[in-house]
Amino acid sequence: MLDQNIDRPQRFWVLTGLSLVSVLLILFLGYLFYAALSSNLLETKEELLKKQSEVAANEAQRKFNSLEEDIIYYASILESMHGSTVADGANEVRTRRLLNNYSNLIDQLVIQHPTVDGLIIYSTQQDNHITRELSNEVLKYDPRESFIITTPVHKIRVIVKVNLENYFQNHVDSYYLGSDGYKALYAQDTFQILNGQSEQHEINYSPSLAQKISYDVVAGLKGNYEGTIIKDGEEIKVLAAQYPFKIRQLNHQYAFVFFLEKRTIVSGIYEAYFYLFALLFLLLCVLMVMLFKFSKETTESYQLLSSTTSELNQLFRQQTMLLQESNSFVYYHDAKGKIFKVSENIESVLGYTEEDFMDNFRRIFPHNELRHVRQKAKEAVRTRKDYLNFECDLVKKNGEVIRTKNFERLYYDEDGKLSGSVGICTDITEKHLAEQDIIKSENTLRSVLESIPDIVFIYDNYGVFQDYHVKDASMLLMPPEEGLGKTILEVLPGPYNVQMMEALEKTAETGEMQTREMQVYLQGGKKYFEIRFIKLDEERVMSLGRDVTSQKLLEKGLREAKEAAESASRAKSDFLANMSHEIRTPMNGLLGMIGLLANTNLSPEQKRFIQVIRDSGDSLLTIIKDILDYSKIEAGKLELNLTDINFREQVNKVVNIFSALVAEKKINLKLEIEESTPNWILMDRDKLFQILFNLVGNAVKFTPKDGDITIKVTSEQILNSNIMLYFTVSDTGIGIPEDKISTLTDPFTQVDGSKSREYTGTGLGLAIANKLIELMGGSLHIESEEGKGSSFSFTLFVTVGEKPIDKSEVGSPTEVSLPEENLSALSDKYPLKILMAEDNEINIQFMSIIFKQMGYIPDFAKNGVEAVAMCKSKRYDLIFMDNQMPKMNGLEATKAIREIEGDHKPTIIGLSANIFKDEIEKAYEAGMDDYLTKPVKIDQIAERIKISYQNIYG
Repeated sequence: MLDQNIDRPQRFWVLTGLSLVSVLLILFLGYLFYAALSSNLLETKEELLKKQSEVAANEAQRKFNSLEEDIIYYASILESMHGSTVADGANEVRTRRLLNNYSNLIDQLVIQHPTVDGLIIYSTQQDNHITRELSNEVLKYDPRESFIITTPVHKIRVIVKVNLENYFQNHVDSYYLGSDGYKALYAQDTFQILNGQSEQHEINYSPSLAQKISYDVVAGLKGNYEGTIIKDGEEIKVLAAQYPFKIRQLNHQYAFVFFLEKRTIVSGIYEAYFYLFALLFLLLCVLMVMLFKFSKETTESYQLLSSTTSELNQLFRQQTMLLQESNSFVYYHDAKGKIFKVSENIESVLGYTEEDFMDNFRRIFPHNELRHVRQKAKEAVRTRKDYLNFECDLVKKNGEVIRTKNFERLYYDEDGKLSGSVGICTDITEKHLAEQDIIKSENTLRSVLESIPDIVFIYDNYGVFQDYHVKDASMLLMPPEEGLGKTILEVLPGPYNVQMMEALEKTAETGEMQTREMQVYLQGGKKYFEIRFIKLDEERVMSLGRDVTSQKLLEKGLREAKEAAESASRAKSDFLANMSHEIRTPMNGLLGMIGLLANTNLSPEQKRFIQVIRDSGDSLLTIIKDILDYSKIEAGKLELNLTDINFREQVNKVVNIFSALVAEKKINLKLEIEESTPNWILMDRDKLFQILFNLVGNAVKFTPKDGDITIKVTSEQILNSNIMLYFTVSDTGIGIPEDKISTLTDPFTQVDGSKSREYTGTGLGLAIANKLIELMGGSLHIESEEGKGSSFSFTLFVTVGEKPIDKSEVGSPTEVSLPEENLSALSDKYPLKILMAEDNEINIQFMSIIFKQMGYIPDFAKNGVEAVAMCKSKRYDLIFMDNQMPKMNGLEATKAIREIEGDHKPTIIGLSANIFKDEIEKAYEAGMDDYLTKPVKIDQIAERIKISYQNIYG
C-alpha cells in the first residue's frame, strides 16, 4: 500500500514530465509547421502578385498598342476621304465603333480637318451614350494624356484624349487581391492607389521601398519586394510586385504595383497559434482539446490556401483563354530573319506545328509578299526604329490565304546592329474583309456626294432672280420657283438682304468675287450659309450657296488646336535654340582666333595652313547652318517673308555667283526667262535664292568640263494676278541612277554614300530645297539618266507684284557709312566705356584681343548678375551682352539694366549664337538696341562702336 502511494507521485511527475515534453514537442513541431505554412503562403501570395501585375501590365500594353493602331488606321481613312464631307454616315459609324471599342479609355475624340474651320469633338457620356459636338472653344488637353496623329499629306489631325485614371481603375478591378490588397499605378515618380483605398486611408510608402520600385521601373525591370508602407500613421510590412510597361504615344513609363499586407496573409494562422500557446500553458488538462483545435484550424487554413490557389489557377486559365481567343501567336527571329522559336498555339492559327513553321517559314508567304515584308523590315532597321507594324497575307497549311497583322519589337546590340526581334501575329481576316466592304461602300457614297452641287442662283445686275439649280429645296426659305422675278431684298430677311444686295452690286461693278455669310432659321433649325457672288457676264451675276454650319461651329476649336500645336512645338524650338548656341559659341572663338592669327606676320606656308583651317571652319559652319535650317523647316519655324522683288535681277544674281566656277570648268551656263514673265513678283526673295542656289550649285558640281547647264523659267496666268512659275534646271552631268532618284530629297542622303565618294556635301541641299518649294506651294520633280544628265523641275504659285518706292530715298537711321581707318586708333576717335558680358573663357580671350587691337580695355562680366551689379556701380556707354549665361541670362540682365534709374541709358548689343528670328525679336523686346550672331568679326564690332558713339554723342 505504501509502495503504491510512493509510485503514484512518481508516475504523476513522470506523466507531468511527459506531458511537458509532449507540450514542448508539440509547440516546437507547431512552430515548424507554422513557419513552413506561413512561408508557403507568403510564396504563393508573392507569386500571385507577380502574375497578376504581369498580366495586368501586358493587357494594358496590348490595349494601348491596339488603340494606337486603330487611331492610325482611322486617320488614314480620313486621309483617303479628303475632299468629302467629314461627318458623313460611314465616318460617323466608324467613329462610334472606335469609341465603343474603347469606351472606358477614350474621353474625347477630336478631329481637325483642313477643309473645315473648326473641330469635331466626340465624347462618351457616363451612360455610354456618344455625343458629337461642333465646338469653337479653345481645346485644352494634356499631351501626357492624349494621342495625337497627323496625316502626312493633308495634315488631318486626330487628337484622342484618354482618361487614364478611369481606364486603369476599371482595368485593375478585374484582378482580385482581397480586402487588404492594394493596387497602385506608378507614373512619373508617384504612386496612385487604384482600388479606392486612398479615399478610406492615408497611405504612404517607405523611402527605401519607393526607391527600389522607382529604380526598377525606370530601368524597365519587373520586380518583387518586401518593404513597409505607412497606413494612417502605422507602419505595415507588405509584399509587393511590379511590372513595367510603356505607352509609346504618351512617352511615359508606367508600372502596375500590387501590394498585400504580410500580417493579413498569416493573420489566421497567427491568431490560431496564439490562442493555442496560451491554452497549452494555462490549461494542460485540455491538451487534447487544444491539439484537436489546432489540427482543425490547420486543416481549415490549408483548405483556404488550396481554395485560393485553385481560384488563382482558374483565373490564369481564363486569362490564357482570352489571349488564345485573339487568334494570335508569338514568334522570335534572329538578326538574319530566321525563326528560332514560336508559341505552341501556332497550330490553331495556321495549322502548322512549331517545327513545320520554323522549317518552312518562307513557304507560307504568297508570291512577292515576303519581298515586301523584307523591304519594310530593312527600312525599319535602317532608320533604327524600335517597333515594326505591317499587314501581310499568309498561307495556312490547308492552302487557305488569311490576312494577318504583325507587330514586332526590334532589339539592337551596343553597336546599333539588329540582334533579333519578337513579334505577335494576329489573324485579322474577318476584320480585313469587313474593312474592304466598308471602303467599297464609302467610295460609292463619296461618288454620290461629290455629284451634289452647291445651291446656285443667277441674277441680273439689279438682284432679280432669273434662274436656279437646287438639289435640296429644304435648305431654302421658300420654293425656288416662287422667287423667280423677285429681288434679293424681297426674298431674304433683313439685315442679310441688304448685305447680299451690296455684295451683288459690288461684284457686278468690279468683277471681283464677293463672299458673305448669313444665318437663317429653317425647319431643321438655325443654319449658316456662305454665299459667293461671281460675275458671269456684263448682265448677270451668279451666287453659290453652301451650308457652313459645321465650319462655323468648329472655328473656335481650330483656334484652340492651333494654340495647342504652337505650345507643343516650343520644346523643339528651345532645343534648336540651345543647339545653335552650343555649336556656334565655340565656333566664334575658333574662327575669330584664326582671323586674328591671319593678320600677324606669317610665312607663306603658315598663311596657307591658316587658310586651310579657315576654309575648314567655314565649311563646318556651312554644314551646321544646313542642319539647323533643315531642323527649322521640320519644326515649322520657317515662315514666308513676302516682298515685291525684281524677279529677273534675283535669278541673274544666282547665275553670277557661279560665273567664276563655270568659267573655270568651261561650262556653258544659259539662262532663259520667258518674256511674258512679270518683272516684279510678290514672293520670298531669300527662299527663292536658296532654292536656285542649291539646284544650280548641284548642277555645276556634277557637270564635268565643257558641259552644258540650262536654267529655264516660264509662267502661266492662273486667276487674275495669280501666276504659276515653272522652273527647270537641266545639265549634261554625270546623271543619277534610277533607283537613287526617289531618295534624293531625303535629308543626309547622297547618291554616292561611300567613304571614297568624289563629291562632298551634307546631303541636305536638295532636302532643304524640296521643303522650301513645298512651303511656297510648289512641288519638285526630278528626271535623270545616268551618264547623260539630270533635269530638276519645280513650280511656285505666286502673285504679280508692284515696283516698290526707290529705296535710295529711304535710308536706315542705324546705318553708318564711314571710311576705313586704322583700327588701333579707333579708341581715340570713338572713346567709349565698354562692358562685355560673356561666360565662355575662349570668347572672353578672343574679344579681349579684338578690343585690344582697337585700343579699348573693356570690363568683363561672366554672368548677368555681375553685369547688372557693374552697371549700377559704373557708367557704361556700350554693352555687348551674351544671351545665354549662368545665374541670369542676357535678356533678363538687359531688362534689369533698363530698369536702373538715371538719365544715362547705355547702348546694349546682343551677342549670341542663337540665329532664330523669334529669339532675336525677344532680344529687341527685352531692350537691346542691336543684335550680332556668332561667330562675329572685328569689323562688325568696330562698326557697332562707331554707330553707338554717333547715337550717344552725335
